[in-house]
Amino acid sequence: MHPKNNFGFTLIEIIASLVLLGIIAIVISLGFTRTIQEYRFTQDNAALTQKAQVALNRMLIELSYYNSSGTTATFNTTEFTFPSNVGTNANITFKLNNGKLTYKDTSVDNTERTLCDEVSALKFEPTWVNGLLQNVNVSMTLLGMNGVAESFSYTITIKNINN
Repeated sequence: MHPKNNFGFTLIEIIASLVLLGIIAIVISLGFTRTIQEYRFTQDNAALTQKAQVALNRMLIELSYYNSSGTTATFNTTEFTFPSNVGTNANITFKLNNGKLTYKDTSVDNTERTLCDEVSALKFEPTWVNGLLQNVNVSMTLLGMNGVAESFSYTITIKNINN
């Protein structure tokens, strides 16, 4: 009898090693996939917040200098129209239009511009004191990734500088 040489691996050992490596690779790839999904979700929510902030800041700029004495503003829950500080017979309108928050200033032109998209709800709540508009609470809900709704609310104080 010749002594048996035990050099190398058997076929069963190689197959078992490949199966274990495959299982480890699957677990690692699932971890990477989950991390990438969480990153994309975070990025989408950050972009959503930024969109809402830009839209609310534009409303703040336009509404804060509105002079409510002697002028008329029209409200409903999803639309607010008020006279522009520039030009006569010019109006500024903010409204919800097919999932978009739009802005129109007729002193510039009659074009509706989109301030923010993915808006599922918009609400204007004015507060009047002695016939003067004091503030407007603006609430809006935007739909983010995977249908997650983010709500934003801002109270704009009217300066009424001519009063």
